[in-house]
Amino acid sequence: MQSKRYVLVLDKESGPSSFSYIPKLRRALALRRIGHAGTLDPFATGLMLYAIGPACAALQFMEVMDKSYELTAVFGESRDSYDRTGVITDQLSPEELNNRLEQVDWNQSIAQLCGAVSQTVPIYSAVKRGGRPLYAYARSGEAVELPQREVKIELLDRSELYQSEAGPAMDFRLKVSKGTYIRSFVHDLGLETGLLAYCQDLRRFELGAIKLTQAQTWQSVEEALAKLPEAADSSRKLELLAELGILRPIEEIFKSQPQYALTAAEAKAFLHGQSLGKTDFSGELALTYEGVILGFAEAKAGLEMKSKRVFYQSAEVF
Repeated sequence: MQSKRYVLVLDKESGPSSFSYIPKLRRALALRRIGHAGTLDPFATGLMLYAIGPACAALQFMEVMDKSYELTAVFGESRDSYDRTGVITDQLSPEELNNRLEQVDWNQSIAQLCGAVSQTVPIYSAVKRGGRPLYAYARSGEAVELPQREVKIELLDRSELYQSEAGPAMDFRLKVSKGTYIRSFVHDLGLETGLLAYCQDLRRFELGAIKLTQAQTWQSVEEALAKLPEAADSSRKLELLAELGILRPIEEIFKSQPQYALTAAEAKAFLHGQSLGKTDFSGELALTYEGVILGFAEAKAGLEMKSKRVFYQSAEVF
């Protein structure tokens, strides 16, 4: 088996954008194809997955994995971006805020925003409308209809209300589906309770089967990149970073994904785009050969599996 497919599991710091690490990785590794699965706002921290080189073929399957977050909601005012970086758009007086706090049924209000729900995409986002990102409309002051998304939100835990430096606050742990905006959850909670709210802190601690404890800091990544021999080609640099524990094979990323082990004949057929056998499973399958994920297929019970994405050329495997 030639070069494996690798992913950088990063603990993003507050401040940089999710994309800002990519140009640095491209220069250090002499690779153009580097992409990330999902996005964290600049103020947010936590898990980010960066697919390196040929591993970009697996990004579409990383992006759909459930994500879990820790967040702090602050009550008493709303902001245009729905988070601490935005401009205040509405504010309650201390007296009015205290009066409303006494009337809130927290369990009922939170339950209204959990489960399968329709969520409005915040205007300060990169989602496009009419070919333009929504944040462009916000900055120009133009009116635009904000799209709705069907998402799933599961409450894992929450704290009691407490007094933070920014105001009355509550901490949450949520598990959400693809496309969920945590900022919108907080904003909607402010509307549901009548308290107004914005997101003060946000940290992603889980992405699919990957935990935050498995992530590298950017400082550790930079230190490892500095040790790479300049004369080494891109493939060798990836191997060295994997040996240092900086990069992880995609097999770790998809370890909780249902898998189907291929025979040599089946693996060759899959890599050449030929039809595959039948299975009793229904859903997406990671197809493996000798422990390596060669790609993904869609399975329906009693029918032949259909290839969705191939990660390798046949010559790399056989």
